[in-house]
Amino acid sequence: MLRLGNHVRLTRREIERFHEITDFEPAGIRTLADLDAYIARCKAHYWGASRETRFLHWLIDEEYAQCWRPPEPRARVGHPTNRKSAP
Repeated sequence: MLRLGNHVRLTRREIERFHEITDFEPAGIRTLADLDAYIARCKAHYWGASRETRFLHWLIDEEYAQCWRPPEPRARVGHPTNRKSAP
């Protein structure tokens, strides 16, 4: 998720994952409030207390939390910190 102040933009991967999990495309999400409303609509659509529903809500929550995690650092090829020092 790209964020500037209160404005957000989901990445292509996040859009695909939310759509795959919920079967609703997260269109028109421009603010954190829009994202929260989308999550609430999805959970309201798939309501209940069954094990499957609880699992689906957990998946939605995990994907939402994934939006807030920093990306994994990538090693830069040839960067001095990636080279082994000679004995």
